[in-house]
Amino acid sequence: MNIVNDFFIWGMCDDYLGRRCEPPVVDYFYPAELKAGHLMCSAAKKLDVEKNFNDETLVKVEKSGHFVIVNNSATTYLNEKFYNGDQTWGSTLTQRAISEVAKNEVEYLSYLYGAFVRNGQQLDDCISIRLANSGRKADNIKTAISNLGIMEIVHKTTFAIPCSNIIQIKYAQPHKCTDVKTLFDNFAE
Repeated sequence: MNIVNDFFIWGMCDDYLGRRCEPPVVDYFYPAELKAGHLMCSAAKKLDVEKNFNDETLVKVEKSGHFVIVNNSATTYLNEKFYNGDQTWGSTLTQRAISEVAKNEVEYLSYLYGAFVRNGQQLDDCISIRLANSGRKADNIKTAISNLGIMEIVHKTTFAIPCSNIIQIKYAQPHKCTDVKTLFDNFAE
């Protein structure tokens, strides 16, 4: 299955209390997120070619060990397509509802895959995605799962600081879950 790069990147983007509009930054990563960061960088390079941006995708490492994926054109494109809010530098953006922009199952799967790569883990009986202070993203994940025809999900919210959303997709599902499990299994290999 081919990943749709812009939806994959959108699913990976940090959404803690919204998204900061800071072109040319695509996103920031903690040192422990090295693998996820490399996958986003690769997807950003592919998106750059697909959309003919002709903009260089760079990885910058900060003194703290955090690293930043940078591509001005990709960032502007992603912000305009997937986020609502004032697009001026430094403003906070909110995710659009995924049902407004996703047109097919592959786009929904690509978004879920991105969310899983950054915030998920495979457990014995399910795929689990944990988000902190990202209510809109949790809603989008649940919508994507629902639009894929997967009915049995578990969503737990803890109202501590930070507010945490845990969304689990059970493996014992009808045929459509096979696509999700296969997609995530391929990532895990």
